[in-house]
Amino acid sequence: MINVNLITCTICRNYFGDPRQIPCSHSFCYDCISGCFDNDGLILICPKCQQLHQYNSRE
Repeated sequence: MINVNLITCTICRNYFGDPRQIPCSHSFCYDCISGCFDNDGLILICPKCQQLHQYNSRE
């Protein structure tokens, strides 16, 4: 049996669409996690564990 929590985004609660894993190992849909960056697009706080991730450029 497949654990649905492993294949669903915790932001939109749907099956992953273009999944992305961030450095803290949590995964989200690309569209969902893209909306979580700061205004400059260089700082992201994980919506699940609140860990701060800083990027040199937006990829």
